[in-house]
Amino acid sequence: MDSCSFSTVSQPFAAPSPEEVSAYPVTNLEHLETTGCEPLTAMDTTPLASYSISLAPPAALIAHNQYSAAVLKSLYQTGEVSDPLQALRMIKEGLDPNSLGIRITASPESMRDSLRTLLPDYSLANLFLSLPKELRNALFNHELGPLLVKESPCMLKYLPSELFTPAFLDTCIASNKQTLLEVFTMFPDHPIDFEALVQAAPSAIVKVPHHHCTQAMKEQAVRLIPELITHFKNDLDPGYSKLCRVALIQEGEALRYIPKHRITLNMVKQAMESEPLPRIQDIPEHMHTSAMCQKLLLKAPAINSESDTSDYYPENFLERFPALMPHRSRFFHWLAGLPVAKRTEKLCAEFIQQFPDATHLIPEPVLSRHPEWLREKPIPPNMDSHYVSLQRYPLPDTGPEACRNWFNHYGPLVIFSERHLRPGTPPWVCLTADPKVHRNWLPEHLISHLVRHGGPDGPAAPWDTTLETISEYALLYPAQESCCPREVALI
Repeated sequence: MDSCSFSTVSQPFAAPSPEEVSAYPVTNLEHLETTGCEPLTAMDTTPLASYSISLAPPAALIAHNQYSAAVLKSLYQTGEVSDPLQALRMIKEGLDPNSLGIRITASPESMRDSLRTLLPDYSLANLFLSLPKELRNALFNHELGPLLVKESPCMLKYLPSELFTPAFLDTCIASNKQTLLEVFTMFPDHPIDFEALVQAAPSAIVKVPHHHCTQAMKEQAVRLIPELITHFKNDLDPGYSKLCRVALIQEGEALRYIPKHRITLNMVKQAMESEPLPRIQDIPEHMHTSAMCQKLLLKAPAINSESDTSDYYPENFLERFPALMPHRSRFFHWLAGLPVAKRTEKLCAEFIQQFPDATHLIPEPVLSRHPEWLREKPIPPNMDSHYVSLQRYPLPDTGPEACRNWFNHYGPLVIFSERHLRPGTPPWVCLTADPKVHRNWLPEHLISHLVRHGGPDGPAAPWDTTLETISEYALLYPAQESCCPREVALI
């Protein structure tokens, strides 16, 4: 291969399976495994010409090659799939016919028959989303519909409306209790077990009719999602107090969801025993004690934003609770916890080492004596600097030469969509996209090349690039979720 050819990754040697080995007429397997060839011993006097040597590849390899050829033909030539097993396998491997513009001409009956042989290890949800509406409505009937809903309950609403008989809905519910919420949302008059509904989907408690909503159901919902206590703030005691206790046992932070005029000292004590602990501001002020506030501050979650400090740190908290001073470094922008008059130069020097960008919290007299604290900080590189976009750097004109020059100039990392392509786009650019783009933009001889070789194998020149090697750095380019570096565009 010349220096301007695409690199071919060598495959590691794989020993043949016993079945494959048995297809070949050998007499010494041990020698064959160590030397790769069969010895001719002194005892073997059979003429060499009389040996029958089988060179037929394994059946699995033949089938795989036939499948690959059929897929390439569908992607680049016919634009359709008539074999149901091929269509199902393509979808399983991530080739979405809808997005690739591939028509499935196989009948729903043949698709259903082929699908039965692949169940239960085939994703019906992925299949449903990959099929055109007409085909999926015909395919997912009373047999496959419940299996789809069992795998993905949210798919119920996308099934054909003619399937939704009471018996069909009951079958779906029996297959997966998570379907209860979908059925209740779509068909509120359909009889269901509301206790099972709340157990499967606790948030549904707010939609349960009042005459069906029991205290036990509320406690079950709040136990699973403590925030739901907010929906029962108008409930009477003792029922409401019981709900609050259930929520606070799960997490003390649930105190924020209880109106302050309904918070009792027992609720606060319970909240202090359940992590995550409540915020100081969620406890009625007349219940505050020094020991309580210090415990809550030391247990407060780590924050890294000034907008969050007011939620967890009371004003001048380090002055109010001096016992926290030895632990000050654990608090974000802790200098703000002291009044300006107590922000000494020594404390400011310690603070600026931990938070070099928070000079706005340092008193002006102290800051004026330390101009070095105001030195300009290096700005970290923006991810945008690693690639270019046709939107940010538009083509100078729409001529083919301008398009070709633009891509060759900005080649290292390019982000684009098909709507940005213009006549003259180098073929290597199209290879970063999917086969639908290939069909629309590549010349016929390069499409034939892809079908024949299964990829852009061979010299690089036909793809309008001078790529010589594939560097390891090319595989480590940042922002690869948005675009593809030129060096790896042809792998």
